[in-house]
Amino acid sequence: MQKLARKQLGKSAKLSKTLKRIQVLFKKNRFKDARPLCEWAFMQGARDSEFLNKYGLILRAFGEFQDALKVLYAAHEENSGNAEILNSLGQVFLDMKDAEAAITMFKRATTQDEKYFDAWINLGKTLSSVGRYHAAELAFTGAYYLDPANPVPKFQIGQIKIAQHKYQRAAEIFDELIETEDKPDVGIRLMRLQIAVAIEDMEYVATHLDGFDASELGKDGQVILDAARAQFYIIYDRYDEAIEILERISATGIPGHIEHKVHLGGCYGLAGRVGDGIAILKSLLKECPEHAMARHNLALLQFTVGDLEDGYRNYEYRWKLKEFVPQSHRFDAPFWQGEPLEGKRIVVWKEQGIGDEVRFCSSLPELHERGGSITLECSEKLVPLWQLSFPWATVRAKKQKQDADEEKKEEFDFQIPVGSLGTVLRKSVDVFREKQKPWIARNRLMEMQIRNQLAIQPDELLVGVCWNSSLQDASRQKSFLSSDDLIPLKTLPNARWLNLQYSSTYDEVTKIRNAGLELNHYVDLDQKNDLVGACNLIGACDLVITVAVSVGDLAGGVVTPMIHLTPEKSELFLGTDHVPWFVNCKSFPIKTFETHKAIERLMHDWPEILSWAKGFKLEARNAEALSTKGKHRPSLDLEYHLQNRQ
Repeated sequence: MQKLARKQLGKSAKLSKTLKRIQVLFKKNRFKDARPLCEWAFMQGARDSEFLNKYGLILRAFGEFQDALKVLYAAHEENSGNAEILNSLGQVFLDMKDAEAAITMFKRATTQDEKYFDAWINLGKTLSSVGRYHAAELAFTGAYYLDPANPVPKFQIGQIKIAQHKYQRAAEIFDELIETEDKPDVGIRLMRLQIAVAIEDMEYVATHLDGFDASELGKDGQVILDAARAQFYIIYDRYDEAIEILERISATGIPGHIEHKVHLGGCYGLAGRVGDGIAILKSLLKECPEHAMARHNLALLQFTVGDLEDGYRNYEYRWKLKEFVPQSHRFDAPFWQGEPLEGKRIVVWKEQGIGDEVRFCSSLPELHERGGSITLECSEKLVPLWQLSFPWATVRAKKQKQDADEEKKEEFDFQIPVGSLGTVLRKSVDVFREKQKPWIARNRLMEMQIRNQLAIQPDELLVGVCWNSSLQDASRQKSFLSSDDLIPLKTLPNARWLNLQYSSTYDEVTKIRNAGLELNHYVDLDQKNDLVGACNLIGACDLVITVAVSVGDLAGGVVTPMIHLTPEKSELFLGTDHVPWFVNCKSFPIKTFETHKAIERLMHDWPEILSWAKGFKLEARNAEALSTKGKHRPSLDLEYHLQNRQ
């Protein structure tokens, strides 16, 4: 017995020593050395919850998740109230891509120990990974209050704001992180630079682009910096320099090089090398056939050269992109692909911006011709306009997210997003030539009232102008006009001018008037939200001059003769020299940073434009104008420029 006791004591001492050794190796992340010791200790009957937790995490490090779960659940049985073990279980479930199980474990960990910082962080990261951003932000906020000096919670909240496309708030958060550090982490500074690129804050980019020390960046950091520099060059049309950078990054084979190759394809397109862009994206798709952004960018290039059928197929991949997912609205019905609609119900739902939505709806009358019952779910401010224009459809505003589950119970035979109608109805440019017709109803009485208010004479042309957008990002602004660009128009004879710029300010209109262009402006008409009223103004005009914003799409639907100042390499051309979406359009390609030249060309061609606009038959503008049934809008309050001079 004495001999046996001595052997047992020796064994116990060895086990105790081994457990201590495992603890040391675990702290040093030397899992390969620790694993055989764990296996031996387990075989010797070690069942301490702290040991089992470490053993489970070591198995996790080797990717043996099922075995890790068995060991961690054994640890949980030994100590069910241990928050650290619950956190470890959550980590393994997360590795197994079972986010809901992971969330449950992290929540239980924070319940057991409300001051467990790592569990709050892990909970926030997991919630964020499944798009539950509000709950994730609450979790990170909890971690922040536990340790305000730790930058991780704020960093993660900043990441959430980026995922939500709330870039301005993200910029503020990262600025706070940078300001509170004596020597801000280079990763945080790079992230802030990426945010500036995303919101096209080129002043910030220009100021900070050269403020990084190459020695602190590392290989990955240098790639991020180079990519930001390439985007900076793209904004300013320095495409050759951007292409040189993106070609170099794409050839490295480093993680993420595929994303840069996607951007390279788009940059080729912007540089006018559309064939090269299509070729590189098709090559990439052989390697990664389901790459959504590659297919989306390829679709835009294919639209540019008029390859509509294949372009539309690739365009369907937009629903796999993060920026499109919040717009998606899936009913419990198959997507329409051209099946017969007689006796069927189909719901068409909105996507993208107002201009896109208006333009895509141009093919809705063709859907109506196929029979069936159509429900059109659109932006709220489009409801009155579409009720007038599509009286055969049930028109309603798209419901809020909280009503989505209820809507899925509605019975439809088919569904389709409005931007996908072309996959069936507009497979070629020839179909556009045949099918494109006016699609917005007009109120002729209201149009005449406006012309009478303005006292338009028989020899005068009423010209509506729109020169800019409310979206003030750098990539769009370089293809828009400034108010100063309009001033030379004042010399054109027999023209009266009407403001169609829904985002114009009082100071901007006053500046234009003071420079000599007598711009009429209606003060009580909210052209941004009252789209019926906006279309009345457009319909009253003899000619509309507009950049590529929603005003152009509305004018296309009303079919007022239009000079469309289109970005030079726009996919709207569909491989032609005009915009096939609009039958009433003369396209003037507008070069970036040379917008004044478009006005110079317009003035040079004015006699021809004048003749074309006057010869445009009123019947062609809308042969089937709908009756207003006595529902006329009250008289508009016109702010005459003369009133400002008295």
